[in-house]
Amino acid sequence: MRGWASLLGVSPSPPGAAVDLERLVVDAGALTGTDPGLPSPGVMAGWLARYGLAVAKHRLAAIIATVPMHRRGGTAAIVAAAIDAGGPPDLSLALRACDTRAGDLPDPTPPPPEHRVLASNPWLRDRMLRKGDLRCSIVECLRFDVQGVVPSCATLATLTGTTRAAVIKALRSLYAEGDVTIRPREGSRRDYEVRLAHLGVPS
Repeated sequence: MRGWASLLGVSPSPPGAAVDLERLVVDAGALTGTDPGLPSPGVMAGWLARYGLAVAKHRLAAIIATVPMHRRGGTAAIVAAAIDAGGPPDLSLALRACDTRAGDLPDPTPPPPEHRVLASNPWLRDRMLRKGDLRCSIVECLRFDVQGVVPSCATLATLTGTTRAAVIKALRSLYAEGDVTIRPREGSRRDYEVRLAHLGVPS
């Protein structure tokens, strides 16, 4: 997958573009052992162990939950190996979402150095600063799943597998940081339309 070439610092991502990291992890896990173009599970586990802070954990878990159970084992093994190798403990959100036995864990391969990975993927910086928290999941859901806008906070809660209250708290921070615009939902005094501010989506 071309996205992994970028993550491994082999080729840069296109200017201004970002890789859908969570979907890449899930798709790679589902195809492990069947796609010769993929890096080995050990390489992916090593990358997640070192750069797992960049992963939007709630979104990753929510995407895993949409995958048929028989296709989750590879993802479970990669994530479990990353955690065992010192990756962020909150990757366990994704492991719980797999809800299946991980099987034999791959031996993680040391990943490329940070300067090389970030040079090829400058969009990772914001993700790592947010440590893949709920704010990160909201931004990436808006970017990749809904073309920059959702009609309600309830929609974001569904997309991230969290509660409306947790989403509203995270949105307050994102609004203060200038990453989203929020306006009252038409016909409602308690819900809000949310737009990703830096996609050029009209507000």
